[in-house]
Amino acid sequence: MIVTYVIYLFLLFLTCGTLFKLSFLSYKYNEMSAFINNIITTSTLLFAIIASMLRPIINPNVNPILIYPFDFFAILFIFPFFLVFHLLIYRERKRMKKGANNLTELRVDAEGLRVLPLKYEMYRKLAHLIVICICFFYFIFGVFAKFLLDNFISILPDFIKNFFSGENLIFLNNADFTQYLVVFLTSISLMGLLTADYVRIIAPEDYPLKSINRLLRQRELKTRIGPHITMAVGTISIILIFGPLSNTGPLIVSLSIFISSVGDSSANLIGITLGRHKIRGGKKSYEGLIGGILFSFLSGILFLFLIFQFFPNLISPQKILFISLTVALIIGIIDYLDLPIDDNLSFLIISSIIIYLLL
Repeated sequence: MIVTYVIYLFLLFLTCGTLFKLSFLSYKYNEMSAFINNIITTSTLLFAIIASMLRPIINPNVNPILIYPFDFFAILFIFPFFLVFHLLIYRERKRMKKGANNLTELRVDAEGLRVLPLKYEMYRKLAHLIVICICFFYFIFGVFAKFLLDNFISILPDFIKNFFSGENLIFLNNADFTQYLVVFLTSISLMGLLTADYVRIIAPEDYPLKSINRLLRQRELKTRIGPHITMAVGTISIILIFGPLSNTGPLIVSLSIFISSVGDSSANLIGITLGRHKIRGGKKSYEGLIGGILFSFLSGILFLFLIFQFFPNLISPQKILFISLTVALIIGIIDYLDLPIDDNLSFLIISSIIIYLLL
């Protein structure tokens, strides 16, 4: 339905507008590192949305970003979420008036900057495991979900069937259905996460999830959007840009997510536990850098080997080593440069481009 599709697009552009406002706020307070990160994140998402909108116009055989009823379900989710989150804010205001505080003090280093304990760093990396689930949606869960939905729709009366699914959903193949399912899940996740992070930055006293602040690093405490936002933006951006590509789309998205997640997590945890030689005297270490490259390389080989076993037409065995090594080295270079852009975004975007060019 055109109405639900337009509303869904409005929500996506509203998401970009929210990110832009946070970018302006970081510029206003002269937090230039946060501004660069925020504005590039905003531009990436905006580019991905516009590219997805233009693709069906240029090529009528290509499907739009989302179709009914996925767009309807996204709208159905987001408005109740806003209501519930507003109630949480109201409850938090009452708690703060009573002097409640659920934060704990963290260690600080010699420069007075707080240091996250290892367990908090591990909690941060759990988000990578959630994102990796997208790989299973593309290759396993999506097909299973389509099978269940087809059987459920078949037992519905015709008038309910047409209202619930529409003709487009009934005749979708497994690949297109999975793409829409992943876009739906990642888009509502981004909208929900960004709503919470917007409140954290704009009205920190009203933020109902203050315990999550324990997981934020020093530079993420003010106007810089959280790493889970950059990860969500990076994930949905590569899904919108590369996902619709025939045959190779799911492979590009999944491989990029898998290698980036493993590489970032391993570099960080190895650096914390074993890092002794600091890069340019900063927080990152050469041990973490080398460990990240190694685990990125090994994870790429493992993932592509499994894909080749079950989907031999997607990748040739000659390319497995070359693609894995190239992407791992590129991720290592980005990690070494320590750009102001969050690794969760830069790893995903650049590795997806490299994989697309090498396949």
